[in-house]
Amino acid sequence: MQGRIFSRRGYAIGSTAALSITAYLLSDLPKKDFASMSMHEVLLTNSSEVQDVLIVGGGIIGCSLAAHLVCNPRSSSPQTPPSTLGKNKKNIKVTLLEKQTLASESTGLSAGTIWSLGAPKWSNAPPSDPNLARIEFSHLTNQIYESLPDTGFSKCGCLKLAMSLEESAFAYDEYKELAPLIEDPSNLLFLSRKGVKEKLSEVDEREVYGGLYAKEGSQVDALRAAFALAERAEEAGANIVENIEVKKIERDEEKRVYKVSTACGKTWLSKKVVVASGAWVNEVLDPALHLPIIPIKGQMAICNGEPTPPSLQSLPVIYFFSSYMWWSSNKTSRAAKIKITDNENINHCYGKRGSDGRYYFGGDRLIPSHSRDYEVDEVNLRRTMNEKAFKSIPAIRDIFEGEQVGSWAGIMPFTEDGSPIMDKLDGEGLFVATGFGPEGITIGPGAMKFFGRWVADGGDMPPILQTFGMKGRFEKKNGENRG
Repeated sequence: MQGRIFSRRGYAIGSTAALSITAYLLSDLPKKDFASMSMHEVLLTNSSEVQDVLIVGGGIIGCSLAAHLVCNPRSSSPQTPPSTLGKNKKNIKVTLLEKQTLASESTGLSAGTIWSLGAPKWSNAPPSDPNLARIEFSHLTNQIYESLPDTGFSKCGCLKLAMSLEESAFAYDEYKELAPLIEDPSNLLFLSRKGVKEKLSEVDEREVYGGLYAKEGSQVDALRAAFALAERAEEAGANIVENIEVKKIERDEEKRVYKVSTACGKTWLSKKVVVASGAWVNEVLDPALHLPIIPIKGQMAICNGEPTPPSLQSLPVIYFFSSYMWWSSNKTSRAAKIKITDNENINHCYGKRGSDGRYYFGGDRLIPSHSRDYEVDEVNLRRTMNEKAFKSIPAIRDIFEGEQVGSWAGIMPFTEDGSPIMDKLDGEGLFVATGFGPEGITIGPGAMKFFGRWVADGGDMPPILQTFGMKGRFEKKNGENRG
């Protein structure tokens, strides 16, 4: 078995999920020798010194948290923390353990689209308002990505399309709800059918009834973003170790630390532990702490983009209201909704042009046949594209049916109510950050600003995180509330 210390000297290529597509995504990174170490060297490098915080999971959430913990000075006075990551080291010992290679699961297989509305207007809602929180998280996430080198970040705008009168009415209701919560109202526009056509001339006006346009919407190369955050964390003193599988987390009350046991036989000791291992968070938690996380498979394809109409060469990120409206309106449990696979509206759909000039299309919300089901259902992927993207923007069909670089699937952690879980699981120092579904790239780095400060400083949960805690959200099978 080989263990590896992550280093900015090079990147590891490879993933159980999608080795070939990961290799493609990394193909234009500078060719560097990765710092591979024997397990003996890993064990020597990571001594029995007690850590202040140990993070389980090296996706966008874990990498963001590590960077925030070691990079920025802690201060509880401002309502909003600094928006960018400094390089100053703090006196805090942080170790991140990743089972495979960094960002090798849903993060590395993400399209990297960010629905952002700019800065929130704090005076118009309490800090605990979930819409206000998401606006703040995505705004900070944009600023963080923009401040990091080589992430493929660009503010291209996001366009969410309504393909029926009902969806257009829903879009208008969302506009009325969100517009008062943003500092600059011009960042969010409700568009008529004509307004959509003006934003994107390739739209078929017979199929589109309106939509919303987010001027601050953006995109990023998710894999590069995770690496950049990990590099920043490592530069500031975090210890990031790949190919180490955590098997068990126990509390040693006598020593007042957590014992984190791994498959290689090494045990780490830490004052606090944050589990951020995505869809597999329950694999390392005590069964008594079982979280209502549902693994859901999303699918995506990369296309070379020939032929490309001029109007699509600067394509904004495209979303569709149908699935968003249905999931938001259905009052049954999230698990029940996901299982209704014959309803086309379950399948999310999106498209974007990446910083590499290629086009990324996908969506879908499928129940994986097993915990590592990465097989692409090409029929379902094409059906989703045909029912939404091809109808509304016919030129996308030509791009999709042209030369494809590849297609792949990733497993995302969903919750029953569609919101992430960020909470403390005991009275000491065991935390969890999971259930972000497709929002990890969109709000994760911003959310980890607040979450990381809470983990480091202790005290009460910040108001902005309270809506994402466990209390009062989920029901046990016997009808008793988990919180």
